[in-house]
Amino acid sequence: MVDCEWVQGYGYRPIRVDVRSPAPAKDTYTLAIELGMGSDWSANSGVSTSFEIELPAGSKSASKIVRLPQLASPEHRIRIETSLNGAPVEELTGTISINNANNWLEIPRMLFVGASVPDVSEFAFLGIAAAPYSTRIDFTQLSNVPTFVHRMPQDLTDKWIDYSVLDITFVSLADARDLASNRPEVWQALTDWARCGGTLCIFGVGGDWHGLAEVETLTQIPEDQQAKDKYRGWQTPTRESFEDEAVPAIEMAARVARETQSAVGASQPSFSVPANLQMPAEAPFAWNALLLGQVVALADDNPFPGDSLRWQWLITSVVPPRRLWTSRYGTVPDHGNFHFNEFLIADVGLPPIRAYQVLISVFVVAIGPLNYWLLRRRGRLHLFLFTVPLAAIAASGALLGYTLLADGLASHLRARSFTLLDQRAGQAAHVARLSYYMGLAPRRGLTFPEDTMVAPLELTPNANNYRDRARLFSWNAGQHLTRGWISSRMPTQYVTARTQESRRGLDVAMSTDGAQCAVRNRLGTRIRSLILCDPGGNYHHTGSFPDGERATLTALKNEQALEEALTKFSLDLSKHAPELPEAMLGSTSPDDVGTFFFGRRYYGQEAAILPDDSLLEHGLAETRAAVRSRSLGPRTYVAIVDRPQEIVTGVDGLVETQSLHVILGTW
Repeated sequence: MVDCEWVQGYGYRPIRVDVRSPAPAKDTYTLAIELGMGSDWSANSGVSTSFEIELPAGSKSASKIVRLPQLASPEHRIRIETSLNGAPVEELTGTISINNANNWLEIPRMLFVGASVPDVSEFAFLGIAAAPYSTRIDFTQLSNVPTFVHRMPQDLTDKWIDYSVLDITFVSLADARDLASNRPEVWQALTDWARCGGTLCIFGVGGDWHGLAEVETLTQIPEDQQAKDKYRGWQTPTRESFEDEAVPAIEMAARVARETQSAVGASQPSFSVPANLQMPAEAPFAWNALLLGQVVALADDNPFPGDSLRWQWLITSVVPPRRLWTSRYGTVPDHGNFHFNEFLIADVGLPPIRAYQVLISVFVVAIGPLNYWLLRRRGRLHLFLFTVPLAAIAASGALLGYTLLADGLASHLRARSFTLLDQRAGQAAHVARLSYYMGLAPRRGLTFPEDTMVAPLELTPNANNYRDRARLFSWNAGQHLTRGWISSRMPTQYVTARTQESRRGLDVAMSTDGAQCAVRNRLGTRIRSLILCDPGGNYHHTGSFPDGERATLTALKNEQALEEALTKFSLDLSKHAPELPEAMLGSTSPDDVGTFFFGRRYYGQEAAILPDDSLLEHGLAETRAAVRSRSLGPRTYVAIVDRPQEIVTGVDGLVETQSLHVILGTW
């Protein structure tokens, strides 16, 4: 039996494979299984993986959970092939249809955890806002909504990437407490998912918000010692977000629903404006940051079905820019990403146009008039039949040789990463963008840790026959992207996200007068530049020093020195920003930029995302603004570093250039 029910979207899909025997096995059997996920129109499309399940002697069942990356929104089928001792097992071979959410890309993927299936009818406005025709979906049944899924607490898995496809998760405080006590690995997976950019909604906190302290303990959110109100320093929604954003959005959804009702001939609209449009006297929810993600606390013990206006208010106030997977990570894996060309590696991979023009011009002159003149002068025009192909071979070899010499056989990397490090909780979250140019593709592909989400960022997947290109993937002490993931001499980009417990950080010791601080580097990499805000709000700055070494920083109390240090550091944070190579400048529109690729034009569907809204670019921009405006909090530091060990590139021996790695930490 194969249980593949999950949300369709980008990320990973956990697939549980159960093997059952009507009678105890007489011997130990090892089944070889291949799973593939793809579209209806190509048997070899998508991603496939191979693994084994062992049925021990005397056992009647065995199971295994396999995780497959979902890289294309219209993947409709999961293919399974099983063999025993090399012979196919027909009864364990076939295809399974899965929900298609291709038309629901703008609707958040939501997980509802609880003993019973909630009433989600008040979320109908999401479908209307995303696409009018989707109002025909019956939101009164959760199973009818392809972007929603329900799980009982005992059915949850224990790897955070299993939840990587999700945007929002709802769980009660009672279930959260039970998971943390009885299944801590599952609760850790859920909170790790939130740390990587998800929104974890915990309801049942209580009308007086007495449960906030427990939520902080469960999620390891540090207590705000200065907060005196019942919200304990958590953010609450504003009247402006209610009146200027939530109410107009709901009214717009209702108007579209009425128009759709007329268009499709329905008896009544699927959604209407709530009777009460007044802002509640008490805030129904509050939220707090959890590294790259956030935790939302809801007062109600049972918020479902709730009120569509309040749900719109929550999504308007809290979720952007984390509302959708594509905006969080800045890529749509199966659509065109016009910003691909802005993160190429300079001086490699671009065609030597002028060199080609010179060589081709010389070839044309030499093979034509010059060759004819020489052969005629010597009376051997019959050799024309031999000199032309030989010259063509020589010219082609020269072009190929020039390309090899220009780019070499080295493998190049350009990387850009942002790390949030909470030394108090011992937690870190990383998001990175990796740009490769391989002189020769690694024979074994790329290898990433099992706690790392990996997603491609491609210029035009459709033009590269994306859905007809099989990608092989395997789990063996990590993720092995073995075939179809990277090619020789072809620019390739990936986005990665990772979170884990961390003992990295800085050891900071203040002098008695607060004028100096001694810092020991425990970040696991060389610090190139460091800005630190001490407990008294004073800024300190130092330059490069290696991992394991100490540096003494003096407080920048002189206004001129402080301004110069912060300005220089801000400029360092702006270095190597994504931008078009000079060879591609001159395009008049983002569409032109998105379809230009090494002298060719592709016409694929482009993604409607803004890369500056991604967790990576948004985090770097906010950090840069905080440094420039002197708004870093006490006991906070920003370090520009060499690539941290936690930012894994999948292969060794890369020549890294034009990179930026930033760590924002608190201690």
